[in-house]
Amino acid sequence: FAVYDEKKFLNMTLITGLYMAIQWTRIVFIFRVNSFIGPLLNIIYSMLIEILKFIVIYVLIMAIFCTCGRLFFTPINGFDSDSDTFLTLFSASLGSFDFTIFNSPQMTLSSEYGYYFLIVFLIVSNIVLLNFIIAILSNTYAQLKDVNKALYLNEVVKVRNIFEYDKYYMSIVALFIPLNYLFLPVVPFVIFLKS
Repeated sequence: FAVYDEKKFLNMTLITGLYMAIQWTRIVFIFRVNSFIGPLLNIIYSMLIEILKFIVIYVLIMAIFCTCGRLFFTPINGFDSDSDTFLTLFSASLGSFDFTIFNSPQMTLSSEYGYYFLIVFLIVSNIVLLNFIIAILSNTYAQLKDVNKALYLNEVVKVRNIFEYDKYYMSIVALFIPLNYLFLPVVPFVIFLKS
């Protein structure tokens, strides 16, 4: 009997997950030439670029609040290290916050300062920044929605050379990953017959 090794199982799961992600990106790459899905994929790609820019702003604001929280509320559990402060504020921005942590007897400041700090952070992170990202994404969609047809044709031109039809070997080259393994034993015969 084989001995179950959890570490090898996790490594194989990770490799399989990575492999499947690569295969799905290949499928998405092929769908770029679809007249309906292709322009939407371009819009999503543009939105992802805007989201990455937004993440930089979000991280800067989190760094400001983490620094202030770490300086003012160090003895409190959740603010005693940089990583704990970041996780506390990040979970607070997702809605998991607790005002009672500022009632700790170790608190050097009044607990009202903790309340104000958390309220200001929640207003900035949840209201201002969420409205900001919604405005960015709706602006990107509005700009690219009008040029849908041009985006589609641009992708068709880009992909045309990659998937150019070859009358002899297209059946070998164009198959997806699960099917190309099934076709592998037939490849020598196809090459022999077509050459």
